[in-house]
Amino acid sequence: MQLTKNTSDTLKLVAALIIAVFHFSQEVHANKMTDCFLYYVHLDFLSYMAVGLFFFLSGYGLMESERKSHLSFRAFVKNRFFKLFYPIALVTVIWLVASSFLMETSPFLMSNKFYEGMPCVHIGDVMIDFGDDVLWFVKVLAVQYLMFFVFSAIDRYNSRLGTVFVLVATISITAGVYHFFAPYYCISVPMFGVGVLLSKYRHDAKLFFLSLLCSGLLLTAGAFIFLSRNLLHFVLIYEIILPAVLLPCFVKSYDIKLPAIAAGLSLDVYIIHYKVLMALMENMAHMKLWLFVSLTVVLSIGFNLLRNYLRPKLKMPAVTAKAMAR
Repeated sequence: MQLTKNTSDTLKLVAALIIAVFHFSQEVHANKMTDCFLYYVHLDFLSYMAVGLFFFLSGYGLMESERKSHLSFRAFVKNRFFKLFYPIALVTVIWLVASSFLMETSPFLMSNKFYEGMPCVHIGDVMIDFGDDVLWFVKVLAVQYLMFFVFSAIDRYNSRLGTVFVLVATISITAGVYHFFAPYYCISVPMFGVGVLLSKYRHDAKLFFLSLLCSGLLLTAGAFIFLSRNLLHFVLIYEIILPAVLLPCFVKSYDIKLPAIAAGLSLDVYIIHYKVLMALMENMAHMKLWLFVSLTVVLSIGFNLLRNYLRPKLKMPAVTAKAMAR
C-alpha cells in the first residue's frame, strides 16, 4: 500500500484551493461584501481537513524519503528548510513592496512599533509574521521538520522508541500551537505525525489500519479534552472524511497525474492566495469568487516561474511540490 507522488501532488493542490475558497468566503461574509447566501455557510471542517491534508502529506512524504536515504543535519537543513523558506522569503519581499501601493495600511504593521509618532514596520513583522496571517502553517511546519529529524535519528536505533517520540512530540507541538497561535489552528497540526506513522507502517496492513484508527481516536480524545466545542470537527475529519479520501489512494494505488506546472503549484497557491484576498478587499466594494480564484491561480503560476528562474542565480536547490512532501 502506497500513496503515489502524483496523487500526493494532486491532493495538495485541491487542498490549497479549498483553503483559498474558505478564506474568501470567511472574509466576504465578515465584511458583508456579498449577498450570496452560500458565503454565509461556513464549512470550517473542510478548511481544517485541507490544512490537515497538507500536514499529513508532508509527514508522509518525509518518511518516504527517509526510507530511501537518511540525511545528515546539514543536508537536512539544506534540502528541507531552505526549500521551504526560500519561496516564503521571496514572496514576502515582493509583498512588502506591492502592499505599499495596493493597501492603505501595511499588513506588516503587526507589532505596534512607532517612530516619531508614526507606525513603522518592525523587522520581526517581516521575518517572522511575513505580513500574512495564514502563514502560521509554515512556522509550525518548520518545527515539525525539526521534530522529524530527531525522530529519524532515534528510529534508526530503536523503532518503538521512535514511534513513541512521534506521538509525544506531536502532542507537545499541538499544545504549543494551541497556546501560542489559536486554539482552532491545532485541529489540523497532529496530521503531520499521523502521516509519518502511516508511512512507517504502510507495509504491514494490520499495523497500518491500526495506526490509522488509533491516531483518529487519540486526536478525537484530544479534541474532547482541549477543544470540546470543536469535537464534531475532529470526528468528521479524522474518523470519516480523511480516511474516506486517503484509504482508496492507498488500497488501489491511484496515480492521478497533473501537468508539471500544476503539480508544483500547491505551495504557491497557499502563500499567494491571502495576499490577493487582502488586496482585493482593500480596493473593491464587492468581490467575485471567479476573479479571486483566477488572480490567485495566475499569480501563483507567475510566482512559481519566477522563483524557479531565480533559483540558479541564487544557487538555491530547486523548489517543487517536494518542498512540502519530500
